[in-house]
Amino acid sequence: MDPNKLSSGLSSGIIYTSLGIFLAIGLAAGRRSSKDLNKFIKSLYTQGFLSIGFNFVAVNIGSSLFYALPEFGTIGGVFGVFSYSIAAVLPILTLGIIGPIFRTHNPENWSMSSFIIDRFGVYLNTLYCLLCVVFMVLYLVGELTTVYGAFQLLTDINPTVPVIILAVVTVTYS
Repeated sequence: MDPNKLSSGLSSGIIYTSLGIFLAIGLAAGRRSSKDLNKFIKSLYTQGFLSIGFNFVAVNIGSSLFYALPEFGTIGGVFGVFSYSIAAVLPILTLGIIGPIFRTHNPENWSMSSFIIDRFGVYLNTLYCLLCVVFMVLYLVGELTTVYGAFQLLTDINPTVPVIILAVVTVTYS
């Protein structure tokens, strides 16, 4: 047993207790939320600036913060860290600038998909949807790989089972 790693029993207890707590929180929040599909899909103007901003930061940076930022720091030094930070923030700022302009010129389109259908047709929208799915799969693989690596680094247990249970718990309360 590596002295720098948590014991198998302790790490399993922490992991599964945390997953159980987050499952309970997610299910409780899901019960209180609205079940109206129209509200869920559109949800126009329901969130404030900070909520949306933090969401975009979490989505853009995600778990790459654990691997990419230290890698940029060791390879590129301070300049590498600044470059990574600018590359992570630039899409969010661009969306913040373009979003209101898009909304002003296209008030009847409440999503990018509806805009693409109106402007370019169903075929390009199908391509757009496929690209979104590919992006989500790649992002999911990156996130789960990071969690796997963290479990492998910090514990003596096989990380495959906790990562699969994490994915199941997340799907359950989503």
